[in-house]
This record gives sequence, structure tokens and C-alpha cells, in this order.
Amino acid sequence: LQPAFAEAHNELGNVLQSLGEHEEALVSYRKALELRPDSVDAWTNLGLTLERLHRLEEAREAAGSALAQAPRHYGANLLCARLDSREGAQQKARERLEALLLQPLAPRDYAMAAMELGHALDKQGDPALAFERFAAAKRAWHTVLATTPYDTGQLLVHIARLRAWFSAEHVRGWDASPCDDGLASPIFLVGFPRSGTTLMEQILESHPHLTGSREEPLLTRLLDSTATLIGRPFAYPEGLDGLTPAELHALRA
Repeated sequence: LQPAFAEAHNELGNVLQSLGEHEEALVSYRKALELRPDSVDAWTNLGLTLERLHRLEEAREAAGSALAQAPRHYGANLLCARLDSREGAQQKARERLEALLLQPLAPRDYAMAAMELGHALDKQGDPALAFERFAAAKRAWHTVLATTPYDTGQLLVHIARLRAWFSAEHVRGWDASPCDDGLASPIFLVGFPRSGTTLMEQILESHPHLTGSREEPLLTRLLDSTATLIGRPFAYPEGLDGLTPAELHALRA
């Protein structure tokens, strides 16, 4: 409706970023900046995405453009601190983050800045002070989570329902032969937290024919959007039995 609505292009970039589609996000952020070159948020988001893609010089330029307009901007300073740390300038990162933490920040923002400061202090060889900053970050996260309602009872009911439905007898008739549709097949690497799954994914991703998901919640996201992708109502897991070959292909893609 409004192709020149810069804020919408910036928000589209954020959505693409959250989906792990970083190159597409860059396009949206650059479109926002084409329309509004003074958008500090778009410059910051562009820089954060470039940093995730390890394009550090470009990320530094984007952060500089943001700080030139808003020297105290939270996101731009956090990005610069990350870049400083990645370049080995831990003292510079520390000073920037300590100044940032003196500002009035929302608990989530405080937690992220304190966590970054903890990493910088640890790399500087000050584990005791780093531990203090990590603990402060966790306390701030606790504040965020305490205001997020979650019914753990419902989770247990959901797990019980899935366990009952996915019985050996129920899935016995499913076709287990490989799908010959030209699409790459997913490999599920399953492990407990802190067991080395992230390191294993990084090792596997170095292979030219493997692409890691970077621990994105792929199945959750797929189930949330199945009805949209197949163009009809879908209930999980009951709807699995009724998926057509064409619908399976769309979901695999």
C-alpha cells in the first residue's frame, strides 16, 4: 500500500533476520535506508546483520553511520562493542559497554550489554569481574522471564498427547522409502544442551554439501505455518495422516 514506507522495510528486515534469511534482510534494510538515509535503527540493523555474516568492515561502517546521528544509541554501541571484541580491542569494548550500562535500559537490553561486558572482561583475564557481570545479566533476564506467563502444565499435557499419538502401530503403515523429489534431505542432530552439539554442527557445516540450521527452531516454525503452506486447515499431529504427496513436497521444500 505504501512502497515508500521505510519503517515497514526495516521491520521486514527484522522478520527475515529472525527467520535466518540474512541476505534477504540486508536487501530490506538497504531499501529502508534508500528511503530514509537518517534511520538510525535501519543502519544499526544492517550492521548487526553484516556482523552475523562476518562482514566486519561493512558492519563497522554501518555502525559508524548510526552513531554519527545518535552517539548514545543502544544497538549501535552494542554492535561496536562486539566488533571491538572480535578485533581484539577488549579494553575499548569494555569502556563502551560500561558507559552503555550507565544509561537507563530495559531489563532485556541491560542483560545483553552485561553479557557482552562479561565476555570482554573474561578475554581481558578478569574472571572474577566477568562473573559479576554475567550474574547481573542473569538477574536481568530473570526479570524478563518473570513477566512472561507460561503454563508448564499445558506443556506436559501436550507431550503426553504426542506420546500417545505417535505409537509404533500408528506409524507402521507410513512409507519409509527415500523421497525422490530432488530436494536435499534433512539430518537431525540430537543432543542434550552443553553436550557439544553446536561444535559438531560447526564441524559438519564446513563440508561443502552440508548447510547447518544454526539451531533454528525449524520444526516449530514449520508446524506453525503448515496451514498457510498447504492452503487448508491443519492440526498437528492428527493432520499428518492426510497430507498429500504435493503437500509433503511443499513442506519439504
